[in-house]
Amino acid sequence: MAIELRILSGARAGQSQTFQKSTITIGRHPDCDFKFDATQDLDVSTNHAEIRALDGEYTLVDAQSTNGTFVNGKRVPRGEQRALVEGDVIGFGARGPNVAVRMREALAVTPTPTAERIAVAVRKQTRVLRAGMLGLVVLLAVLVGAGIWYQHQAAAEREESLERLRKVYAQQALQREALARRSLNEPDWAAMRQATDPAVVLIASLVGGKRYEASGFSVNASGLVVTSRHVVSDKTGSAKRVVAKFANTREWHPAHVVKVSTDPDVDLALVQIEGGGTFPAIASLANMVDVPAGTTIATLGFPLGTDIPMDGSGSDLGAKTTLTVGTVSKTPTRTLLQVDAFASHGSSGSPVLDGHAHVIGVIYGGPKESGGRIVFAVPSERIWELLKSVK
Repeated sequence: MAIELRILSGARAGQSQTFQKSTITIGRHPDCDFKFDATQDLDVSTNHAEIRALDGEYTLVDAQSTNGTFVNGKRVPRGEQRALVEGDVIGFGARGPNVAVRMREALAVTPTPTAERIAVAVRKQTRVLRAGMLGLVVLLAVLVGAGIWYQHQAAAEREESLERLRKVYAQQALQREALARRSLNEPDWAAMRQATDPAVVLIASLVGGKRYEASGFSVNASGLVVTSRHVVSDKTGSAKRVVAKFANTREWHPAHVVKVSTDPDVDLALVQIEGGGTFPAIASLANMVDVPAGTTIATLGFPLGTDIPMDGSGSDLGAKTTLTVGTVSKTPTRTLLQVDAFASHGSSGSPVLDGHAHVIGVIYGGPKESGGRIVFAVPSERIWELLKSVK
C-alpha cells in the first residue's frame, strides 16, 4: 500500500507526493523526504514528524516539533503514534500547512523489455544464419555498428547522469550554506531569556476594588519597574496595594506607583520596589524601534498570570516566566508597536525583545477577536520619555 500526501495550504499548496517506504521524514530540512519551504513554512520544524509503515498500515509520530503535529485538528502527543487512514488531514503547527492523506495501491513495477528485445534479436540472428554467410556478415556488421552506437550512447548517458549528480550536490551545498547562515543569524532566544529573565517581575495589585495580575521589568538596580498603566491606576486613582515578585524567586516585595503616563494613548506606568537593596535590571532599553514588519521578536512575562502552573503555590509560589516568539506584524507608529505573539491577562507590562536582547516595547493589550494573537505594545521611545520625566 502506498501513501499520497497532498498539500492543502502553505507555500507548496496544491502539490503532492506518493511514497512507498518504511519511514517518511517530514520537515523543512533539505534531507527530509517530504519537504516544506524552508523560508515560508516557518511553523514547520526542521525535523517535524515521521510517517512509518508496517504491514500495510501507516502511523504518524511527532519528532519533538516546536509547534506540534495535529490530525483532524487534534494534537498528537509527543512520543505517541497516531494511525492514519484515508481522508485524514495532518496539520504541522496550529497555524501551519495542512496535508491530506490518500491511500493508494502498491506502485506497480513495469518489467523492462530487455528480455523481449534479446529474444527478438536471437530470432533475427537465426533467420540470418539460415540465409547464409552473406547474411551473417551483414548481421555482424550491423551488430558491431549497434555495439559502437550503444557504447557511445551509454557513455553519453553516464556523463549526463554525472552532470545531474554534480548539480544536485551543488544545490545541496548551497542549501547547507544557506541553512548555516540562517542558523548563525537566528536569535539565540535561550541565551536572551537567561540574560533578561532575572529582571522580569510578576505584579499583583488592587485598583478600585479590582485585583490584577500583570508583568513588568526592572530598569535599574534600585528596583524601578516599568509596567502598564491600567494595572496600577484607573479613573478612581492609583492602586491601593502593589506587590512584585522577581522571576525565579518566591519573595513578594511591597511597591508603590511612582508615575503614570498622562497621554491617553500611552499605557505606561513606573512602580518603585520598596525596602531598598540591589535588584536585577534589563541589559538594554532601545532608544528607538527600528525593526521592520516580519522581524522575529519575543515576549517574556506572565500570560494568564498564576493560572499557569509554576513552582509551588500560594504565597510560596516561584514565579516562572513564559517566553513567546513571534514577529513584528505592523511597522511601529509613535504610540503603537503591533506584534504577532500570544498575550492574555497577565501579559500587560511584558517586555518585547528584538534579536539583540534590546527591549523595544511593553505589551498592554490587543483585540479580543484575535484570540491573543494580535498584540499591542508601547514602543520604547515612550518608555524613555516617561523615565526621563521622573529624573
